[in-house]
Amino acid sequence: MAQNSRAPLTSVEIVRQNRYAESSGPSLKRRLDHISTAESVIQHHRPETSVSLIKNGVTRPASERLPLALGIGRLTASNVCRSTSGAVEHRNELEQPDKLYGVSQPSSSLNPLLTLSHPRYDLPDTLVKNLASMGIQSIYPWQSSCLLGRGLLTGEKNLIYTAPTGGGKSLVADILMLKRVLGSSHAKAILVLPYVALVQEKVNWLRKAIEGVEKELQPPAQLLDLKRSKWHSSNTANMLVNTAIEQHTIDDLGVVVLDELHMIDDHHRGYLMELLATKVLSLEQKVQIVGMSATLPNTQLLAKWLDAKFYISKFKPIPIKEYLVLGNSTTGLVPSQPIAPSMTIQPSTHTELRNPTTNAVVALAVETAGQGFGALIFCGGRQACQTTALLVSQAMPDCSCDISEKRQDVIDDLRSLPVGLDEVLEKTVPRGVAFHRLTSEEREILASAYDNRVISVIVATCSLAAGINLPARRVILHGARMGREPIGPAMLRQMRGRAGRKGKDEVGESFLCCPKEDMEEIVQLLEADLPRVESSMTPEKRGIKRALLEVITVRLANHIDAVNEYIQRTLLYHTMDRARLTEWVKVTIDELQATCQVSVNSVGFYEATPLSRATVGACMTPEDGVFVYDELQRALKAFVMDGEMHVFYMFTPVNTSSIGDINWRIYRNEIERLDESGMRVLKFVGVSPAFVNRMANSGKQFTEDDSEQIKLARIYRRFYAAFQLRDLCNEIPIHRVAQKFEIPRGFVQTLAQTCGGFAAGMIQFCDTLGWGMLKSVLVHMVDRLKAGARADLLDLARIPFVKGRTARVFWENGVRSLRAVAEAEAKELLPLLLLAQPKGYNVAKADDERYQQKLLLRVGIIIESANRLWSWCPGWLSLAVRADNCDVTSCAPRIPLLLRAGQEPFPRSMYEAQKKGQARQYSMYGHIKKLADAELEGIKSAGGTANLYQVEETLPEEVLTKMHAPPKDSSIPKITPSKLQEYDGVLFGIPTRYGNFPAQWKAFFDSTGSQWMQGSFWGKYAGLFVSTAGLGGGQESTCIAAMSTLTHHGMIYVPLGYKTTFGQLTNLEEVHGGSAWGAGTFAGSDGARQPTPLEIEVATAQGKAFYEAVAKAHGGN
Repeated sequence: MAQNSRAPLTSVEIVRQNRYAESSGPSLKRRLDHISTAESVIQHHRPETSVSLIKNGVTRPASERLPLALGIGRLTASNVCRSTSGAVEHRNELEQPDKLYGVSQPSSSLNPLLTLSHPRYDLPDTLVKNLASMGIQSIYPWQSSCLLGRGLLTGEKNLIYTAPTGGGKSLVADILMLKRVLGSSHAKAILVLPYVALVQEKVNWLRKAIEGVEKELQPPAQLLDLKRSKWHSSNTANMLVNTAIEQHTIDDLGVVVLDELHMIDDHHRGYLMELLATKVLSLEQKVQIVGMSATLPNTQLLAKWLDAKFYISKFKPIPIKEYLVLGNSTTGLVPSQPIAPSMTIQPSTHTELRNPTTNAVVALAVETAGQGFGALIFCGGRQACQTTALLVSQAMPDCSCDISEKRQDVIDDLRSLPVGLDEVLEKTVPRGVAFHRLTSEEREILASAYDNRVISVIVATCSLAAGINLPARRVILHGARMGREPIGPAMLRQMRGRAGRKGKDEVGESFLCCPKEDMEEIVQLLEADLPRVESSMTPEKRGIKRALLEVITVRLANHIDAVNEYIQRTLLYHTMDRARLTEWVKVTIDELQATCQVSVNSVGFYEATPLSRATVGACMTPEDGVFVYDELQRALKAFVMDGEMHVFYMFTPVNTSSIGDINWRIYRNEIERLDESGMRVLKFVGVSPAFVNRMANSGKQFTEDDSEQIKLARIYRRFYAAFQLRDLCNEIPIHRVAQKFEIPRGFVQTLAQTCGGFAAGMIQFCDTLGWGMLKSVLVHMVDRLKAGARADLLDLARIPFVKGRTARVFWENGVRSLRAVAEAEAKELLPLLLLAQPKGYNVAKADDERYQQKLLLRVGIIIESANRLWSWCPGWLSLAVRADNCDVTSCAPRIPLLLRAGQEPFPRSMYEAQKKGQARQYSMYGHIKKLADAELEGIKSAGGTANLYQVEETLPEEVLTKMHAPPKDSSIPKITPSKLQEYDGVLFGIPTRYGNFPAQWKAFFDSTGSQWMQGSFWGKYAGLFVSTAGLGGGQESTCIAAMSTLTHHGMIYVPLGYKTTFGQLTNLEEVHGGSAWGAGTFAGSDGARQPTPLEIEVATAQGKAFYEAVAKAHGGN
């Protein structure tokens, strides 16, 4: 009895005690009879001779299966054998997971608090209905307990919580965020996600959640500011907070949500997250902070730092079983519980699968796909991903004709991308397998196919575990290394957490497949605790220099006492010796003074310098700011303008860690092809061709042991990346650049996106320091980088899907303008689109009717987009004033304001303001809207009121639908000629089209023939303000062109003049719009530029002066 009562061994103990007699597959020479036996077992389980695939209760005959992909051989996956009890248990896992694991699903009927419609949550009915339509009928008990914590729903308390991946942790933060935004007329939210790849997915989810939800005093479009960052999301969030503090709009911030809070100790993303949170804690007003993660071992410390409640949940709505595969043996991992039934994976006779670990990975993936579920395989490197994907695809079972057709659609979608079809994907996708290390467009197509069960197996690198949201029935880890380094316990949990997801699967499984020689290392990994989350501000990591520079520059702290108060709100303060920290702060401030980034006045207050404002405005570190400043100072003295290499080098990111190792052989070849201008740049920046040649011959990489070597390595890497940018801007497709430099296509795309963001920072840097000419050069090159084309194609490249090579094909075949594209027939553009396909494209596919239909849909979008761009310019505004026959002070002139705002045309934005009551706004865009706000402020400051109308749209509804235009607000009235007769004055905000009215404006005035004949507008006052793309775009000519229309109607033009804006309009220190004719702004060729404070000031002055002129004419003072 005593022996039987002994506690059973845990799985880890079993692994420790196990002794494996057989050697690994590659070194084992088996006897012929063993091979024959194994082959007989495998033959018995061949997919070709086994039972036809059964899915959804329908048996598919072999004749309906997908034919073999051209050029790819076939392998037979090994059979996964279980013990008798194991087989029964496994079957129960699939059919009755709740009963097997004891997972009880929440019931809102038993607990009303599990329903979001409960009064305790006080959520809008529309929001609750939207969530229900998205599959959130009820919440889990832990979510309810977390949300109902005292002060959380009201925003009085911060919250830190941890819950397993797939346990519903995001929903808690979403509800708290929406509560704060919906509960206030002006509150905004910042949601920080660790990876840009996750941002768009979250934006789409939130848009569905808030669709039709009315915010207090504002329409739903103003609920959230969700901006897709070109840089890391945490960097953008930090920049937004800095800008809001400087512009005194930080009071609008109501809540900050920090996802993946465990990344605080990451040297890059986490550091910025810590800076952001500490600044928010230092604000005068209360801003709720919500932090979450699946891997937080020291939640209490983080809660103490953020003055937050903390909650720990271990609830998993989907049961997950974990297995360890060593060689051919599989062991269930259930710590502190009896060992699970084991499995055995039969050895393979195929040479490619002789390695037991590889054989296990392929067998487990194929078994999952054969059951109709999805599998996610993590590998240690990019090349391993492609190799594994090829092996799995060769062993995949056949599929139905329906799935075959859908996979062919995926192939066609991939082939139609500018980068063309990857040769590996061309082989693997027809078999239902793909890998993830691709461009963003390719990833989006493959992720959608996987989500729809068209693709069964996705292979990804370990580093993408936290950056993808692709849940799988089975997660398979091919080894426990990321490159040459072993993965940590946090990364292991991230990868395992992708197994199973509520609403996707009923059960999840994870398999860690490793060679037997790694057993000790694996056991240590399984037993290891999660690493504690620590501050990234420690001297060993990033330090506090950037933190201090930012708070001094934005004037959050301007004295040593304020600095010390800020330091006390850092995570570092809770973990570092206080005396040492105080001394370190003083040393750091002295260093900032030594680099001219901080100055101290006579009474001891810290002041920002132009260099510090430029550094913080460009989102750079102090070290990078000094480096860039020195480089730009040298460029101002001697900038090579007879070539492109110098400017490409200038906006290559200073942080070169993402560029990777240099291929010195390619580097040497590129230098040898440089012309005389390029060689001068090479010499100017400090790149030695002789050094490059020595490195190419030796095959070595940089030695970066001191600061000088690090600086030199940075220069060489930047120039190497500049070669890639040069090619991209000269219409060489991404895939060709990737082939030329022997790097993944995704790396090239990431480099281009990162350089675009860094260039924006460089432009801001130059603008802050007043280096206008250098800024103009950089702006032009940024436009080229976005278009992937030379300057002559920039206009064409504004059209979606017409970039780089495609734009050049259009140009060379006579389609050279937006108008030419807009007026072209689809059948005329289709051959050009086929011609623009990447070289190597299978010509036989050109006759594929289905593929041509896909391209025709794209041609339709191209034509519609060109039509929109050609016939439309940023919106217009009409501001009308009416004076009644009574005392001006009691019945002041009333102004209806008509606005079409921003860079995008739909819907026509409206602003309605009245003398009494709070202003109410709805706008999704930017340029004219911001000027309109300023005009309104000017009118209100003079005692006036304003109303806003919209003009009838001229584009058909089907075009608006295909352009994904948001629906119009039917509550906003449209202006009619008869309605305009009621007013005595009108301010028109005109976005120009070739220095004249846009089409919508012309259509409106064409309908005023009756008013012209009757003189209905005669004697009414009119003013103008405009928005143009550039300096010569019509700031004055648009107003001059409008004179004819105003004169025919007998309207009295009231110019802005110089009386109230002389200083602003004659300011030559910065580029600005506006003239004596009226206020104005520049939108830029891509609409990225927004009205500056100076332009806003001019518009405010115009609104005030215009109203005073109208009021005076009608008996006012």
